[in-house]
Order: sequence, then structure tokens, then C-alpha cells
Amino acid sequence: MCYAGRLSAIIQLVFSVPQGYVLRLLLFLLYVAELFEVVASSGLTGHSYADDMQVYISAPAASTSTTVQQFVECIEHVDAWMSSNRLRMNAEKVQLL
Repeated sequence: MCYAGRLSAIIQLVFSVPQGYVLRLLLFLLYVAELFEVVASSGLTGHSYADDMQVYISAPAASTSTTVQQFVECIEHVDAWMSSNRLRMNAEKVQLL
């Protein structure tokens, strides 16, 4: 890249997509598509927007403890999948409502 008459350094990207790259969001979605299978295997439903993901579960109030355990196991599976794919979950944003 050239800015103000100077060329930037050339570096090799191993695990990244350049910022501002037109296909960046599409490539990211393809990269994390398997994550929905991880969520579904736990019996939950996932929804994403850009790089944020929401996981849903619907259950009767009588099964609260089982439902919470199912949710926790799903989050553990998601975290393990993310770690194995060089991603990191932001624990400060994980909430159970």
C-alpha cells in the first residue's frame, strides 16, 4: 500500500483477512459456519449477526436446572470449537437470560 509517497512493509498473512477486504465478512461466515452445527448438536438454536452469535433454548420452567446444564454444556462445546479454530470467546459478553 502506498500512502504519502511511502510504501508499507510487505508481510505474509498466515491466518487473517486484510482489514477492509470486500469479502472479509463472507469469509468469516464461511469460517464459522460449522459453529451452528456445534450449537445444534447440543439441542440449542443459534443466530448470528456479523461476528456476534446468540444461542437460544426454549424449555418449560419445571426443567430449569436441566436447561441451564444443557446451555452450559453448549457454551463449553462452543468454547472448545473456537479454541481449536484459533478464535476466542469474549467471556464478558456471555449471558444467560
